Amino acid sequence: MTVAVIGGGIAGIMAALSLADRGTSVTLIEE
Repeated sequence: MTVAVIGGGIAGIMAALSLADRGTSVTLIEE
């Protein structure tokens, strides 16, 4: 599964790290 996290603030980064730790492929999008 691949998940896109939109927003590189504290919540977005923590969500991306948590998903990645569980083996999920994560794309972090920050403008």
